[in-house]
Amino acid sequence: MTVLFDPNGRCIPGPVKAKVQPKVRRYFRCEQPEYSLQDIYERSARFIGELTLTEAEFEQQVTRLMSDLKGDPQLVDLLSGPVIPFILPKHAREDIGTLLQQKYLPAVASAFGHAYPDYEFVDHNKTPLAGRLRPAANTGHQELLQRQADRDLVGLYCPAMDGYSLGAAREQISLLPQHFSLAGAADTCAALVACPGLLMREDGYTPLLWFGALETDDPNEGFHLEAYGYNLNFNRRMHLGNADEYWANGLVYCK
Repeated sequence: MTVLFDPNGRCIPGPVKAKVQPKVRRYFRCEQPEYSLQDIYERSARFIGELTLTEAEFEQQVTRLMSDLKGDPQLVDLLSGPVIPFILPKHAREDIGTLLQQKYLPAVASAFGHAYPDYEFVDHNKTPLAGRLRPAANTGHQELLQRQADRDLVGLYCPAMDGYSLGAAREQISLLPQHFSLAGAADTCAALVACPGLLMREDGYTPLLWFGALETDDPNEGFHLEAYGYNLNFNRRMHLGNADEYWANGLVYCK
């Protein structure tokens, strides 16, 4: 049996060709935020969109996903790191960039502003995103978005790929069991609506969270959420295929 996560919940790098740091110092890390499933359900309905599943159904699905991880010795250590239950409301397939700019970023801004009225959500990207973003191949994100067109999706978001380049994170997904996908925009934003304080850490620094499952025509370009002080920010940067301990990619577990 191959254990896939270390005792801190980090995804252990496999034989990937792209850049990845074999070990990280955990200087930049997210802590597990406190949450209630009721609050996550209510915030998701309020800020992202109307839900078709009930709160009881949401709680049942989260319990089942958590139980799956606890019962699998290959996966159980993932629970040693931050795990954020989230909901993606059923939504017809639309352009990813348009949805991000018109739906998901405003949802994150509203949820963050409601939770932290003394701080700001800042969108530093000034370029229209319509038509620019698409799922990278073999990340599982395309399949997740296809399923979202049929029903509300419940998943677990885990910033478990710290020290990975985007290329290495995309390779690593193929080494993980079924039902894992690399996080893109909608799922990462849904996790920040669920727990707006994921990138708030008073005694240290949190990582930049890549939308690693998404790509543009420029293979070096990426989009992300990160904290500047206690403000939450959306931005783009050129990653150049590098791996940095400040960067993390998110894993999504969804059935």
